[in-house]
Amino acid sequence: MVQALKELVERLPQALDQAAAVLDLLATRDVVMMDTGEDTTGFMAEAAAQLRSSATNSEHLAKELAGPASAMFRMGGR
Repeated sequence: MVQALKELVERLPQALDQAAAVLDLLATRDVVMMDTGEDTTGFMAEAAAQLRSSATNSEHLAKELAGPASAMFRMGGR
């Protein structure tokens, strides 16, 4: 189970970076609007920055899961 979680977490940085890139692209095309009518530029930039920060944090988590995943990979029941 931990190995599967580790593999999922290892894929998160790329997915989060890709989501941030999509926000950046959409911001240049003026195709997104806020339900409040506010300008989206700041909101989209902040969301993209938070996604990139989350990508960095998930890289750290993946490294931390490597040890327990490796140890548990060799375990089994009797």
